[in-house]
Amino acid sequence: MVKRRIPRVLAWLEAALAWGGHAFVDRWGRLERSYRRPYARIALRLRFAFYPLLALAALSWLAWDWQHDRNLASAENAIFDQVIKLRPWEPTPSGRVAVVEIDDCSIARIGPWPWSRQQHADLLDALDRAGASAVGYDVMFLEPSNDDPVGDSTLEAMAEGGNGRFLFGSSRVHSSLDAQAGATPVSQVPGAFPLVAQPVRPGARVVSHDFGIGGWTPDAAERFEVPEKNYGRGGESAIYLWIVPANVTGRWQATLGEGPASRRFEFSIAQQFQLIEGAVHGTAQDLPLRGPSLRGDRIAFELPDGVGVRRGSTVSAQATGERMVGVVQVHDGDPAIPFVATRIRAYPDLYR
Repeated sequence: MVKRRIPRVLAWLEAALAWGGHAFVDRWGRLERSYRRPYARIALRLRFAFYPLLALAALSWLAWDWQHDRNLASAENAIFDQVIKLRPWEPTPSGRVAVVEIDDCSIARIGPWPWSRQQHADLLDALDRAGASAVGYDVMFLEPSNDDPVGDSTLEAMAEGGNGRFLFGSSRVHSSLDAQAGATPVSQVPGAFPLVAQPVRPGARVVSHDFGIGGWTPDAAERFEVPEKNYGRGGESAIYLWIVPANVTGRWQATLGEGPASRRFEFSIAQQFQLIEGAVHGTAQDLPLRGPSLRGDRIAFELPDGVGVRRGSTVSAQATGERMVGVVQVHDGDPAIPFVATRIRAYPDLYR
């Protein structure tokens, strides 16, 4: 009896599943036909040629993007990373390339960063003695080192003695390469940021209503009541003003006065937008500038003792590119002293 019922139950179950599948497909087809599909007719007309044409269009788009803006570069890099992670086996290293890292252990043993030029020269010498056929150095040495001139000379001599085997990172190739045939400016290579045709100059004013600029403290702000305002700052509005500051960060060499009586000194300025701080470099210690201020391209600060002028003397100058030109007011009623400064280093020596 039981053996006869089992085949019947299985047959009913099979029939129910077949009926359910047929009903689902039928109703799903009705649902799809209930709304308009603009590309359905194209796909039906092209039939099997639709997919090869779609692949050809995608490849054409990729080829065009590769030759122009390369907007898909980030997606390409992400896909490449995933492919590398999902590869079934790890290729066997050739053993011909070694990576020398400047990691936490190195800093703990040698000392805090940045290291002296002599340390880099010793590292390059050790790699050369170990038989390295070529060395690529991704630390940039953009300007001579005033703190370690001997090590700087040693590193320069080793770089020249390598006969092209030691490659260093550089912010700019030699200017003689600009006129060579086929030379392409960095701004014109694929994926480069476009140059601004008319950049905002120091002194330009930026005004905003209610919204600030992240990290940039406004030079002036005004708030006033608006009772009928029911969004944002309810019942209140704010107007912000920013004045685009000149770039004055770096180490400067200044000259006070003219002729044989002129005096020279060096000072550094660190900058975050219009907020600046600085110090005069003395023989024994650095002396901080008093009351430094920057408004557009106008800079002012009070000189400390030890630079050859009376205490309380105030510098007022205009910063234009790599120069500052202005005067030093020693005392009310006294004639002003000419002041000229030239930037000699892009990085300020304030945090040694």
